[in-house]
Amino acid sequence: QNRIYSVIIEFENEKSVEDIIPGKKKRIHQIPKLGTNPVQIQSVTVTERIMKSRPARSPSPTLAEDISFSVIKLQLSLVLDLDEQMERIVDLIQLNQEDISNRRLICVNISKTFCRQGYPACVLYPFGSTVNGLGFQGCDMDVYLDLGEIPSFESSKKNPLIDVPVTLNEVQKVKIAANILRTIPQCSRVFSISNCRVPIVKFVHRPTGINCDISFKNKLSVFNSEFIRFCTQVDSRVRPLMMAVKLFGKRHNISGGGGGTRLSNYALAMLVILYLQQLDQPLLHSVHTLQEYLDCDPEYINGWNVSFASDLDRLPSLPVNKQGHFELLHGFFTFYSTLDISKFFLSPYLGRLVSREEISNTLPQEFQNMPKFLGADKIQLGKAACLQDPFELSHNVTKNLAESTVLHLQTIFRCAADICLNLRTPGSNTRGGFNRLIDMEVGEH
Repeated sequence: QNRIYSVIIEFENEKSVEDIIPGKKKRIHQIPKLGTNPVQIQSVTVTERIMKSRPARSPSPTLAEDISFSVIKLQLSLVLDLDEQMERIVDLIQLNQEDISNRRLICVNISKTFCRQGYPACVLYPFGSTVNGLGFQGCDMDVYLDLGEIPSFESSKKNPLIDVPVTLNEVQKVKIAANILRTIPQCSRVFSISNCRVPIVKFVHRPTGINCDISFKNKLSVFNSEFIRFCTQVDSRVRPLMMAVKLFGKRHNISGGGGGTRLSNYALAMLVILYLQQLDQPLLHSVHTLQEYLDCDPEYINGWNVSFASDLDRLPSLPVNKQGHFELLHGFFTFYSTLDISKFFLSPYLGRLVSREEISNTLPQEFQNMPKFLGADKIQLGKAACLQDPFELSHNVTKNLAESTVLHLQTIFRCAADICLNLRTPGSNTRGGFNRLIDMEVGEH
């Protein structure tokens, strides 16, 4: 009975409105209630609301141009040799010098802004595809921002830290960074994501259209990127293989997003690295070996050794491996399509597979005196896939994958392995080469 209702009425012309609100901003009308006897009167308040004009929004930035599969296919069709096709893939999709320069300038400009806002010791560390040697044209840029030591200032409007604790958690850093980035005209669509494993600030760099993610957790991702880049430089076959697998994953929508339905690009890179470590004639050393031959004091993050030897002359020699680029690609697809992933613990740190049953009972010798990495809040052996991070040993980089996703991945890899086998069989039709993997449809083989 005492409810208040709001009604929006569309009038045919302005004169009708003027009759209801004759020169006043607000007027009360006495309106008879329908169906009442005797007639009851209700008061209806008519209010004129003038909407404030909003400033015109700047146009949305044009996003950085993504790779074109039609262009890639056209260029690959001009190359007949399968190994040469994989080398050509690198030339077609890698970041060019302009891309690299643009990303470097973005970091420099953001660093200068944070310095002016009261963080003179801040340092930006790009990681991920931008620096690990596997970046595609137009790929996102990931950055770890270390705010450094926060100096003591007198009250200043420029320093948001005056009214917050000096020791900041990640969520606080994300909020502060988002506010500072909004002051930079070149940064658009700035928003923060706090309720995730690694809180981040996202924005689009307006002049280049590059999507950027800034995180504050720790430098583990920086060392992971350095490790991947090191692997691409150990042997000339590694980078073309990793780029080809990443391109294949993007084409068939099985990587690039993480979550439960797709592999992260990082996890996909780790799968390639592990495959190359466990070969009969491996192309890459295990991380355990790289750390054994370290000739300086190791650096630790959250108790994990993140250092590794990168001087190839100091590392033990690997056996000669004469496999070609495409043969390695075929081997990668065959290895993971036939592996019973549910039974194995995949460890780039060890450089090999270990049965889950074995590792649940007895840890390999290499893990002795290491921090505990199995448990409820660590690696759980009951997950659909267990792929151990090479440095943060308690992190399963595929922990979110559902069993159905793993089966789907293996189906994709099995189809790819069949095509590779057909292309490598003497006397078979090699027409199309890698393009047949690009155009592949699941279930056709």
